[in-house]
Amino acid sequence: MDIGYPMGLKPGHTSTIRRIEGGMLSYHADMTINTNPLELGMDKFINLDQDFDFIGKEALINISNSGLSRKQVGIIIEDNPMPGPNTSFGM
Repeated sequence: MDIGYPMGLKPGHTSTIRRIEGGMLSYHADMTINTNPLELGMDKFINLDQDFDFIGKEALINISNSGLSRKQVGIIIEDNPMPGPNTSFGM
């Protein structure tokens, strides 16, 4: 972590707006131990055809072959920007 400090980089987390605008995933909010990478659209980072093993490879192959029962997707909302921050939950 020290290498980033001269550049102004600091530890952080995926705040709500960063998650929404940047498509960053947050554990427990977007995924859990029961979510697999294929459901999250991370299949581009997984090569199931290579000749090496890793934990969960067989399960991912089975899921890939049988098809997903759920998939997390993003949406694009085309509308005017909000007039201010969305920091309250009033009606």
